[in-house]
Amino acid sequence: MYINRDYVPRRKRKGFFERFWWFFLLMAVGIFFYETRPQWIFSPQIIPTPTATPAAVLFLTEADNLVKQGKFDEAIAAYKQAAALEPTNPKPLIELSRLSIYIDGLLNPNIAHDYAKRAFELDPQNPEVLTTLARALDWVGELQDAADTALDSLDLAPDNVNTLAVLGEIYIDAGNRDIGQDYINKA
Repeated sequence: MYINRDYVPRRKRKGFFERFWWFFLLMAVGIFFYETRPQWIFSPQIIPTPTATPAAVLFLTEADNLVKQGKFDEAIAAYKQAAALEPTNPKPLIELSRLSIYIDGLLNPNIAHDYAKRAFELDPQNPEVLTTLARALDWVGELQDAADTALDSLDLAPDNVNTLAVLGEIYIDAGNRDIGQDYINKA
């Protein structure tokens, strides 16, 4: 066999990656810096976080617990916050009216009456609202309106203990002790 000395083997062609390795290295470094975002290159973007508004139920629960502990001033503040968060819910207004009667009933029953009227405007068919309004009307001295309101509440919920007790109180204040005592005994 003869060796051909004129034969020059072809050079092997480089592949795509072998020709552009520097480009892939540059892309990897760029991706690394983009993902890590060092502080000296990019300033951090400040994103505000929303502050959650507490629900009115939290204030109602807190106020109920404060009433049980005897902290009435703090309970009134919590009920007012609940009423502000849910202006269509009559429950905080009912509780504010009750507390106002317990605390300032003799000195200023008009505050309890105002809360009860606002609750009545929100839900006039709620027996609890009607009972609270009847009690507030009794404390203000409007006994006939108080009795009518309590009887309306009794029509909606015939076995409501609070309504029976308030109705007994109204009749006793009106001078009908026997009828009032009967309602209190039913309660």
